[in-house]
Amino acid sequence: MVHDWDIGRQALLRGKGYQNLGTIEDVRIYDLTRDYPAVGLPPGFRFASMTEDIPHQERVELENSVWGTSLPIWGRC
Repeated sequence: MVHDWDIGRQALLRGKGYQNLGTIEDVRIYDLTRDYPAVGLPPGFRFASMTEDIPHQERVELENSVWGTSLPIWGRC
C-alpha cells in the first residue's frame, strides 16, 4: 500500500517491479485533533439489531442485490 502523496515509496515499489493498477479502496482519515460540528440524526432514526422482528429474507435479498453477493437466506442454509 502506498499513499498517492508518497512519491518516494511509489518509486521504490516501481523499482521492485510493482505496478500501479489503480485505486482499490478509499481511505478516510478522521483528524481527532480537530473540532467537528455535532451530528444531527433525523427524527425517528435508530439502529436495529438483526435479532429484532424485521423481514430477514427481504434484507438478505436486498444485500445480495446491492453488493452482488449470494448470502444464504436463513432457513435455506
